[in-house]
Amino acid sequence: MAPDIDRSRCINCLVCVDICPYDVFKKVDGIAKVFSPQNCIECSECIRNCTSNAISLI
Repeated sequence: MAPDIDRSRCINCLVCVDICPYDVFKKVDGIAKVFSPQNCIECSECIRNCTSNAISLI
C-alpha cells in the first residue's frame, strides 16, 4: 500500500514531508506530493500527524 493525499482536504501544511522518516513525501512547487511511494513501510506516521486528515493508505 502507498499513501495518498486527498487534495480536497489537504491544507498544505507540509507536516507529512517533515514527519516521514522514509522520504515518501517531498515538497514540489510548494505542494506536498507523494514522491517515493515505494519507500513507504506503512508506519502511518503521516496519517497520525496530518492536521487535516487528508492522507490515507491505498
